Amino acid sequence: MTQTWIFLKKEIFSSLKNYHVYILSGVFLLLGILNVLTAKFTPKLIETLVSKEMAEALPSPTGMDVWLQFHKNVTQMGLIVIVLFFSTILTKEYQKGSLTILLTKGLKRRSVIVAKWAWLVTSFTFYYFLSVGITFIYAYLYFEQVVYGSLGFGLFALWLFGLLICTLIILGSVIGRQSYTVLIFVVGCLIVMFLLSAVTKLSDFIPIQLLQQFMPLLEGSKSAGDLSSAVMMTVILCIAILLSSVWLFERKLI
Repeated sequence: MTQTWIFLKKEIFSSLKNYHVYILSGVFLLLGILNVLTAKFTPKLIETLVSKEMAEALPSPTGMDVWLQFHKNVTQMGLIVIVLFFSTILTKEYQKGSLTILLTKGLKRRSVIVAKWAWLVTSFTFYYFLSVGITFIYAYLYFEQVVYGSLGFGLFALWLFGLLICTLIILGSVIGRQSYTVLIFVVGCLIVMFLLSAVTKLSDFIPIQLLQQFMPLLEGSKSAGDLSSAVMMTVILCIAILLSSVWLFERKLI
């Protein structure tokens, strides 16, 4: 545990030194603001491009549009940024040879993986809820506040899926030595999940449901209980993937 904590502090200082923390904080802060501004002003922009009759037929933007935009931005931009930035979390260590030096001095391999995973999950959690907080504040200022179905659980479900992505990044980094192999691995896993979700008997257990059911949760047509199988499977996969990463890394030739 001591070695894990020491290596974790190294990750923190390294991220501060290379400005990753500031860059990603800025990105997710901007996404949080864009969630509201896009929902607020897109209809007004469309009104200038269509006839008056069509403009009058357009529905007024609501708080629900803000959270739908949040879902779109997080899944289409936020998670992509996380994968791109953290695809080098282990591969850069391979290329610099710094891991070899630390391991020969007695650093346990499992401490490396646990520390890397802990920092990745902590970082993602901070950036994600930073965006949630900014979105909530601006939505409160610009829109009338009403209760939207299972919004809280929907946000939790998106975070949990992000946790799975973080864990896949670690496994991909253990398997490959280049950042592009990590990207290919994560994208490949997502494709497999999308394909499996098309199988009716398996769809309820596929983690991708945590993304796809956000709108039904928001509308109230789905509840937390409807995604219990996907939540349990995602938690099990995260644990299994992390343990597999530790097991493979302990046997990997550095």
